[in-house]
Amino acid sequence: QRGGVSLFQFSNLAQFEEISHFITAREGGFSKGPFKSLNTGFHVGDNDWDVLQNRKKLAHILGFELEKFTFASQTHSSNLAIVDICKRGKGSTDYETAIPNTDGLLTKIPDIFICIQVADCVPLLLYDPRNKVVAAIHAGWRGTVRRITESAVRMMMHTFETQPSDIIAGIGPSNGPCCYEVGEDVRAEVFKCLDNPKEVIKPSGKPGKYYFDQWHAN
Repeated sequence: QRGGVSLFQFSNLAQFEEISHFITAREGGFSKGPFKSLNTGFHVGDNDWDVLQNRKKLAHILGFELEKFTFASQTHSSNLAIVDICKRGKGSTDYETAIPNTDGLLTKIPDIFICIQVADCVPLLLYDPRNKVVAAIHAGWRGTVRRITESAVRMMMHTFETQPSDIIAGIGPSNGPCCYEVGEDVRAEVFKCLDNPKEVIKPSGKPGKYYFDQWHAN
């Protein structure tokens, strides 16, 4: 708890002192109504001024400049972007400058916070401690069936010489395997796109409805 804001970390990532990471909860911010209270998304209809104050507060309690936070314009795609010095700070203070049409960010440049935003979709953080590469991924069901996490690992391999066995990963708070109910359309995509469909999607007990285990799928 810092300044009324809850910050969560993964124990397996927290042991690496050379990186910082966090996942926020919803309390401790300035937003009102359905966005209450620490909403950091400009794109959901909240008041832009409140969103900016939320981001400034978050940066302040973390001890980093907001201009080092880098955001994407997320579209439930499997698109990835490598964040270099030229992209540092994109989308930090407005939506218009966010990296467009992207749902996963990667970097090995120090002093850059790559940020993804989720409601109930799956956030994933990846770290290669050998090559000092980090990735932040937004995987909704569309990104999951499009194998965005696999694509991120492949990009880390091909761009930064990462060995997959070196990667430390965290899967954040999101729709869990107990209760993410989907329809026939999602089931069809899972069976078409994933190698282990019977392990990750099972009947929920309702006609035409299924539970999709996105954690396992990713």
